Amino acid sequence: MRARDRLETLRAKLGAAGLDGLLVSNPENRRYLSGFTGHDDRADSAGVLVVGAQEAALITDGRYTEQAASECPGLPVITRVGPLAPVAAELADELALRRLGYEATHLTVAQRDDLAAASEGLALELVPTRSLVESQRVVKDADEIVAIERAVAITDATFEHLLRYMRLGMTERQVAFEIQRFMHDHGSDGMAFAPIVASGLNAALPHAVPSDRQLGRGETIVVDMGARYNGYCADMTRTICFGRAPKEMRAVYDAVLRAHVACEEGLRAGITGQAADALARDVLEAAGRGEQFVHGTGHGLGLEIHEDPRLSRVRGEQTLAPDMVVTVEPGAYIAGWGGVRIEDTVVVTTDGSRALTKSPKALVVPPWYDKQWARPPSGLQGGSRPGLSAHVTGQGYVGEIRERLADTTLSAQPPQAPKEASMISTGDLKKGVSIEMDGQLYTIVEWQHIKMGRGGAIVRIKLRNLRTAATIDRTFDAGERFQRAYLDRRTVVYQYNDGDHYYFMDTESFETAPLTAEQLGDARLYLLDDMKLDVISYHDEPLSVELPVTVDLKVTYTEPGFKGDTATGGTKPAQLETGLTVQVPLFVSTGETIRVKTETGTYVERVS
Repeated sequence: MRARDRLETLRAKLGAAGLDGLLVSNPENRRYLSGFTGHDDRADSAGVLVVGAQEAALITDGRYTEQAASECPGLPVITRVGPLAPVAAELADELALRRLGYEATHLTVAQRDDLAAASEGLALELVPTRSLVESQRVVKDADEIVAIERAVAITDATFEHLLRYMRLGMTERQVAFEIQRFMHDHGSDGMAFAPIVASGLNAALPHAVPSDRQLGRGETIVVDMGARYNGYCADMTRTICFGRAPKEMRAVYDAVLRAHVACEEGLRAGITGQAADALARDVLEAAGRGEQFVHGTGHGLGLEIHEDPRLSRVRGEQTLAPDMVVTVEPGAYIAGWGGVRIEDTVVVTTDGSRALTKSPKALVVPPWYDKQWARPPSGLQGGSRPGLSAHVTGQGYVGEIRERLADTTLSAQPPQAPKEASMISTGDLKKGVSIEMDGQLYTIVEWQHIKMGRGGAIVRIKLRNLRTAATIDRTFDAGERFQRAYLDRRTVVYQYNDGDHYYFMDTESFETAPLTAEQLGDARLYLLDDMKLDVISYHDEPLSVELPVTVDLKVTYTEPGFKGDTATGGTKPAQLETGLTVQVPLFVSTGETIRVKTETGTYVERVS
């Protein structure tokens, strides 16, 4: 919708309100109606827009005359030399605006008094108004949504950059400066708001100001930021942790994430902002964290970072409509501990919502701070929708970011084309080959070719189901054919388990792949914090992991050895730090570290 259409919509509202015109002083409203982007500090002296029933004109000063003429073709521009009030009053009188509305939430008392004084002797009544233009801005047109999508894409890219940039010992202020630098370098007009970087105890403050506090290990770090593109704002919050997240932190984070997902999945046109707020708040209250959620669930955004509608139990009376753009940002804040907030920018649709923010929502980030690993190549990787696991892993994030930032200098590797499925025969089978059979995925564990009488042959194979880890024995005639399954491998870091799932993070994309204990099988008994290994997947479905050939594990208990045991050749059971039990030589003692072969679970040597 262009400026002319917006002005006509406003004129209809003025008529319904019994007004002849409106003096628009709010700079965002002025821009929305005219296209003029001039903006000054404080009371904003860049100008005012006077809108009448038939005509409109922009009053500005010599600093902005040329800019206004360029940005507002067809709109009369009046350049004032002295104070604004007399010029505005004279223009209103020329346009016969007897009842002139003004924006009571923006025009200062002093400015209103000046305008009243300048109107003495004129047939002009000043009428305070609220939200005449703001209510018009609540539903976005296609061009506005495109601009917001672009601002969100820059914000997503900034978060991807931060995951590689941030290190232990950096200060909150350093990270905040880097956010601003990166956004400016990658197409942002400016900041939608001053970024929030709050770590440790500071994360308990919803609107903390970045300080010289250093980022620490095992604490929440809340990053709230938004780029601005063509005047339109983005808003995103992620909470992350360096290294292993303590159990309490994971509990708080999981509650907030469930609340966030519940709201996004239940959000739709036709419900009120209060109902939308309840979608998230009810989840946190059920988790015993209702009192820790101290603000509304979200707010509208556009030319301003905080606009209507509000997703709030206090201010959420307004009914949501298609193409409203809102944030979804539940949080939990605990004094003396820290806080968690997760936020997306979302478009309301007729039958649901569409999240514009694509950044993954995994809590733990790779521990680059204490490992001498090569830095991963820069790229745009990460996020998808629906469901809790997709929110965490950020699957599908790569292509969307590339498309939205196609003309920026952000680097990205082209996606790999999937290998085509092919048929193989029994003669091609060998250990480690994977096949699709009866709707399941199997990998061959053992293979045996047996000749039968009269030149016939059969093939006996033992297969392991890649989804359930169960093994089966099957016999086939020689020459039978199977569909081969090409599996993908990517390097990941083991993070933690929550009892039901084990979580691994990709070292390049920061996507998180959850695997169940059944999928891992005995491999889970070799997992150590921050261990690098490969995850095996099929069509983006994580299936299992491929362990290193050997793993070094600490002995937590074994029977004491005796002098001379090194020569006896006997063995004894030893329990290791992961829960694995292996047979070790008699000379091995509790507290020592041994090397274990992962394929067989057998002792190799004593390390220390």
